[in-house]
Amino acid sequence: MATIILRPVSDISLGHTCSSGSSGYALINESTADDASTYIYQSISSTSSSSKTSSFKISGSSSKKIKITSAKVVVRACHNTSNSSDTRSLSFKLEIGGKTSSAKTVTLGTSFTNTTQTYTASDLGIANTVYDSFDAANINISLTSSGALNRSKNSSFQIRITQVYVEITYDE
Repeated sequence: MATIILRPVSDISLGHTCSSGSSGYALINESTADDASTYIYQSISSTSSSSKTSSFKISGSSSKKIKITSAKVVVRACHNTSNSSDTRSLSFKLEIGGKTSSAKTVTLGTSFTNTTQTYTASDLGIANTVYDSFDAANINISLTSSGALNRSKNSSFQIRITQVYVEITYDE
């Protein structure tokens, strides 16, 4: 059994705003989280709840056929509101081989924090499936941030996502 860390390699769809540039994946795929230096974000400036979703292709290299036994998703995010009654959450779903995981949803804090979720191959419906490569496994992650103000409409805050990766355990 081997383990590899796979990172975003391209945007599938980008609903979030980029802190710089126009490629979201390039801002969240670093091996060491840079927190407030580069990130994708959603600005919240209304008392009505709103959400943004972005999806990314995750990939890595393998010279042999693989059978994925588990996948651990790590998402590092926070918000920058000082009002504890503002709502702010993040959810994510992992897709491998066309099979999508259940959503993991968390309430975000004011400091960048890692949220993790581990899925077994059975959880994902891919037990005993053999792929020619990680690219052939068609691994994608979807991130949805949601929030609303619980105060004056002249206020705002951001939900920021700074790092995403998937740790895959597999057999060759």
